[in-house]
Parts: sequence; C-alpha cells; structure tokens
Amino acid sequence: IQSDAVVTSVRFLSDGRLAGVCADGKVRIWEARSGALTKVVAQDAGDVASLLLDGAESCATIGVDGAVKVRDLKSGALLRRQSGPKTKIKRLAASRAGTLIAGFGPAADNSNDWTARLWDRAGKQRFAVP
Repeated sequence: IQSDAVVTSVRFLSDGRLAGVCADGKVRIWEARSGALTKVVAQDAGDVASLLLDGAESCATIGVDGAVKVRDLKSGALLRRQSGPKTKIKRLAASRAGTLIAGFGPAADNSNDWTARLWDRAGKQRFAVP
C-alpha cells in the first residue's frame, strides 16, 4: 500500500479492506488485494491519537478540547462525542469488541495524577477511577 503520511496502526475491516491510522490525522482505507486507496476519513482539525475499534467499523480520536469522538469509517459521520471530564483526555484504549472505550488523562491541569474513564458504546460513562 502507499500513503501520503506515515501509517501508525492498521486493522482489517469486516469486508477485507485494510484501515490505517495515519500521522496526518486521517484514516485511510485500502483494498487489501490491490493496495488501491478506496477512502480517506478525515478527522476534525487538531484531533489526535486515533484508535481503530475492533468489532466495529469505527475509530475513536481525542479532540483538540480533550473530548473522545467516535467516527464511522464507512460514512465518516461523527457517531458520538464524549466530553465528560474538565481536563483533556490524553490516551485511549478500547475493549477487544470495541464496545468500551477508556480514556486516560490528568485529574487536573498540570497534575501528575491521572484518571481513567470508561464509556460504553452508547457514550454513557460507566466509571472514573483516579
């Protein structure tokens, strides 16, 4: 495959295509057999730390304001936005099935203490642990 930006992670989609998170903040999707680029899903300006969700045709990103956003890879539509904490989320992780998203970030601005937050697929925060 070829890409205009460094590919930082990849995952096969259910239809056999290959999705890749790229350093320019875009998710690119290629036909696995030919390597042809079939789609580019742009994120909002300033979004970082994209994460491809297993078990779902979607990706999660951290917005410039620290909110966690989940975007559909087929349509590019924003599925949900999970703001919750007053401080910015810095890291993301997802459950194997892609049904839970964890966000990690400082408990307060300029703090070394971090809080983990867990959201379900509907965007409901399940808990926060300092």
